This record gives sequence, C-alpha cells and structure tokens, in this order.
Amino acid sequence: MNSKDSEIDKYKARIRELEEELWAKSDRIEQLEDNIMNLEGLLPTDSGEFDKEKVISSKLEMELDEKGREIRSLKNKMGFLRKEKLALQKKLEQQEKVINKDSTVIRVEDIRDSTTPLDALVKELQSKINKQEILIQNLKNTKPEQK
Repeated sequence: MNSKDSEIDKYKARIRELEEELWAKSDRIEQLEDNIMNLEGLLPTDSGEFDKEKVISSKLEMELDEKGREIRSLKNKMGFLRKEKLALQKKLEQQEKVINKDSTVIRVEDIRDSTTPLDALVKELQSKINKQEILIQNLKNTKPEQK
C-alpha cells in the first residue's frame, strides 16, 4: 500500500508542477498578445508613414510592462523566501531552546558583546564630564585673579 501511496503522491506533485507551468505559459501568451495588439496599433497610417512618437512610446510602454512583471515575479519569490527563512529561524530557535534546557551555562561572551556599545558610551560621557570639571576648576582659579 505504501508504494502505491508514494506513486500517487509523485503523480500529484507532477500534476501540480505541470499546472504551474501551464499557468506561467498562459500568462506569457497573454503578455505576447498584448504586445501584438500594441504593435498592430503602430502600423503605418494611410499615408504610409510611421508616427515616431507613437512607436517610441509603445516601445517604452512594452519595456516598462515587462520590467513590472519581472519585478512582481521577483517580489513574489522574495515573499516565499522570507516565509521559508522565518520557518527555518523558528525551527532553529526551537532546537536551541531544547539545547539550552539541557545546560545551565551562562555565556559571558554574549553578555559582553551586547554591553560593548554601552561601555564605549559610558567612557565617552565620563571623559566629557572630566573635561568639564577641569574647565570649571580653571575658570574658578582664574576668576579670583581677575579681581
């Protein structure tokens, strides 16, 4: 029974792949039909001349539409990749929680890395305070001399 189920699953997966391919090709056919309609509008007028502005604008419009479709496709792929990334991150976090439950070791390196920017800020503020205190002392010392 298992072999039949696996074969059925394979066929279902293949059917899904073919359906996706069919949708992609039908979308492409639709795009090409739109391009053909735009190009038919560019056929020479009764006098036998092409309208240059119309040709250029149609060409740019077709290129813009193509780029828009590419961007949409890439955005869709990025969305799927983000979902996959989030799922993998959750899975990794769950595995890390299982590992952390087994041990009670505190990692000092992790704590130090997170406080490093704060330490630098504290040192900078302390140096500013020291400079201001020196300046105040200098001003106090020079004030009696001026009297």
